[in-house]
Amino acid sequence: MYKRQVANILTGPAVIWYRAPVANFSPADMDVIAARADFPSPWERFGYTEGPTAFKYTREEKEVTANEALAALLRFSTFEAATFSFALKEVNPATFNRASGLAYSTTSGAPGGGHGGYEQFTVGGIAALETRLWCISAITVTDYGLELPVRLYIWLGTAKITDGLEWEREGTPKISVEIAALQDDSHVLRGEKLFGYRNLWAPWAA
Repeated sequence: MYKRQVANILTGPAVIWYRAPVANFSPADMDVIAARADFPSPWERFGYTEGPTAFKYTREEKEVTANEALAALLRFSTFEAATFSFALKEVNPATFNRASGLAYSTTSGAPGGGHGGYEQFTVGGIAALETRLWCISAITVTDYGLELPVRLYIWLGTAKITDGLEWEREGTPKISVEIAALQDDSHVLRGEKLFGYRNLWAPWAA
């Protein structure tokens, strides 16, 4: 019988991290990282967000029917998608680059030669999307007040900007971003799945 536990209640805040995809990655390798600790290199923190980070899993199904039966005899999945979305408040060329999902790089220059110091990111003309390993790192709290990490991993995901960049009188500019999972068929530790949800119920031990 399922037992109710305070540790099954998630608390905030959640932090979004990313890195280049790696074939031998295992979520267990991250268990040593405390709930509120920064991830080690080559992980990078994506930036400050506004409002909640939403996660959604959907699928399309096909039903097999027969003339002799009123209900479906079999049901199977024909398509599935996993996404998480958020509003990014840190709007600069570097974060804009990552949010666009394109394999560009930002350029920068020091003051001089008739211009000030700058960073620049230009968009357009490239079809290929960049894949990354993504993680939402959040927190659970045990019955005794111990904070433990709960993390959602998208093994291979592409990013895109889903809404316009707006300036308003009282708010700060932000961009809406969606991370969409790709099927991992590498037959290695990533697991041939869209995403993984890992909840520690006890502290990490060597």
